[in-house]
Amino acid sequence: MRKALLLAISATMAGAFILCADWPSSSGNPQRDGWQRSEAKLSRESAANGGIKLLYSYKVDAKAQRMGTPVLLGNIIGWKGFKALLFVGGNSDVYSIDFWTGKPYFKTHVDDNGAKPQATASTAVCPGGITAGVTMSGNSGGGRGAGAPGGPGDGRGASGGRGAALGVNGAPGGRGGSGVGRGGGAGAGRGGGGLGPHVWAVGGDGNLQTLRQQDGDNKATAPAKFLPSNSRVSDLALSGTVIYAATQAECGGNPNALYAIDLSTPDKKVTSFPTNGSGFAGSASVAVSNDGNTVYGLIPDGQGSVAGKYSNTVVALGAKDLAVKDYFTPSGAAPAVKKGADVPGATPTVFAWNGKDVVVAGGTDGRIYLLDSVSLGGADHHTPLAQSDIFAASDGVNGIWNAFATWEDAANGNARWIYASISGASPLKFPTANGAAPTGSIVAFKVEDRGGKPALTAQWSSRDMISPAAPAVTNGLVFALSTGQGRAGAANKNAVLYALDSSTGKEIWSSGTTATSYATGGIAIDASIVLFATHDSQVHAYGIPIIF
Repeated sequence: MRKALLLAISATMAGAFILCADWPSSSGNPQRDGWQRSEAKLSRESAANGGIKLLYSYKVDAKAQRMGTPVLLGNIIGWKGFKALLFVGGNSDVYSIDFWTGKPYFKTHVDDNGAKPQATASTAVCPGGITAGVTMSGNSGGGRGAGAPGGPGDGRGASGGRGAALGVNGAPGGRGGSGVGRGGGAGAGRGGGGLGPHVWAVGGDGNLQTLRQQDGDNKATAPAKFLPSNSRVSDLALSGTVIYAATQAECGGNPNALYAIDLSTPDKKVTSFPTNGSGFAGSASVAVSNDGNTVYGLIPDGQGSVAGKYSNTVVALGAKDLAVKDYFTPSGAAPAVKKGADVPGATPTVFAWNGKDVVVAGGTDGRIYLLDSVSLGGADHHTPLAQSDIFAASDGVNGIWNAFATWEDAANGNARWIYASISGASPLKFPTANGAAPTGSIVAFKVEDRGGKPALTAQWSSRDMISPAAPAVTNGLVFALSTGQGRAGAANKNAVLYALDSSTGKEIWSSGTTATSYATGGIAIDASIVLFATHDSQVHAYGIPIIF
């Protein structure tokens, strides 16, 4: 009887793990849409009825340090059995914990390998060490696809067999196959087309570190030279066999650029695209097209040989060679950009609309734009599909930040929503304002079809938040993180997580005073749990308690 009960519990746990999607990078997937499709328990109802609890706050280290955006792996069978793992970078270490139980799994120190010291002391803009959120293969689109997420009505697809290709240094490929995931995540399976079960991080020396997911070992695969040392790097992106990293603020005296490293090549070939000005905007580097052939990034200021003067310019680049395929530059004037400083602007996102990719972008001018992936700015490179009114400050300090979130609400006619995080007060009067928001807020737009062309309609603005991180959306809830990071010399406050109604912006739940420091990274969602990390080296997990 006892044996049968144990077998039943094991089967239940295994099934629960299999149903988990992943959150393998900032905003959940290469398209940077911030949408966790595989979720049922987190909902407006569960949030309103007190179902979301603080599950744990786990301190990964005794020291205070910059903590990145967590990434989540919903299912791994390792030497300790079934595990759901979180990976997050600190200043010089990558930490892993079991994100269901809050128990430590491993800590891996990332050596600087004799990197040349920074010419100046560490600062908030140029902190040194690990600055980019780590990444791995996977997709928040459900199933086991690492490729493009499809529409919400495709149903849970079959996960394929293990990838036949060899991974890094001959390691076996990850869990592969095609299949259409829940919410439509079609494409290669976990393992990213044969890269194997790894996590990737960039250290202060600019080298790409390959860590085994099972035990954190970063010695089995030699580090690969990737970026100049002491660069500040926005969160890494992975698509197929290519990892992307965008450098910002000219830290370490290094010119800003986008770098791509192809792990399928014998020499780990690195390609770069210099901006000759500010770095690529946003917290999540670049977005990748649904077919994986193009990457999109926004450059607030700079100069290029194809597009000429960059001014909130969106570039479409070849996924492997980073050659310019197309570009869009808004026709209006933009505020001046301060050299060597944080610059407003968001990482673009990509979604499918009427059978083609649409790119969402927003820079220092306080607007967001919808761009046709076939022709970003039309014949003159200045004509978007649609643009919003000015809804964010355009003073070069406040404005649109981090990254967007977007989803289709299947329960309401597949309405397409877009959410943005802004700092400072909004100059636009939203139809629904959930209180005054002089410090910052999350704002929402709906994409409407007007004669076959999309149009942006402002919907709501949230309560006041301090430097909100990129929002994330799942099952009718928008999760918004008030990071507490003061701008322009303002004091830091403790982070607060909010659950907002995705249609109205109404606050349904908040984490209150449970976080004890400010956050320096973003949100991750998986298995009915929402997680973020704070400067006091704590990982905070909120969600629906799992009872077997």
